[in-house]
Amino acid sequence: MSATCGKNRSKLYKTDLGNFKYNDILLKAFSYGIIKLNNGVQIASKEKALCDTLYLEKPIRSVYRMKEFLFDDLRIDKDKFMNLNFKDLKNNWFYINV
Repeated sequence: MSATCGKNRSKLYKTDLGNFKYNDILLKAFSYGIIKLNNGVQIASKEKALCDTLYLEKPIRSVYRMKEFLFDDLRIDKDKFMNLNFKDLKNNWFYINV
């Protein structure tokens, strides 16, 4: 999944290399958590990528379902999850939900 902003729609591109889906994220949340690499490429931090994914998901209404979504559906390693920057997660979530 990739994120874009200002399009008010999602787009799926089917190519010989595979399928590429771009999902629209709120403009005010789009730039928060972007890492700029030396070659000019911009990528999302792990925390931003997770928040963008949660933003696009249907509301999750229980801790049990959230654990199931994170660790079973997304197959996030629990140890790696615990090493995320939770302050950045909270800040990303704030920008998406304001």
